[in-house]
Amino acid sequence: MEENEYVRIIRSAGENLLRLLNDILDFSKLESNMMVFEEHPVSIDGILNSICVLYHPKARNKGITLSYECHSNVPEVVVGDPVRLTQVITNIVGNAIKFTPKGSVLIFAKMISFDEKKICY
Repeated sequence: MEENEYVRIIRSAGENLLRLLNDILDFSKLESNMMVFEEHPVSIDGILNSICVLYHPKARNKGITLSYECHSNVPEVVVGDPVRLTQVITNIVGNAIKFTPKGSVLIFAKMISFDEKKICY
């Protein structure tokens, strides 16, 4: 069971590394205003869970508790760019763990406004 968890973490880390490399290539698109954001069904809960699984060993090694919570008003699925969203949250969580000397890191998602054209978290 523990071995499967390690394999899943390694796979997730590899996927994140591939995304990072793609993002480096995308930087030139951003500079030339040619960045295109994808629109796919996204599970906020799923993204937060996978990020916590990825960073749990690092947090545990520092003696930090890492957890996440989705407010009840967060839909199960939204439309957005899962790669970009994962990248942003991953960077924030990585920095939170890096700069938190003790205690805990909590990722909390809550819908703060709703518009027919966009949802803000």
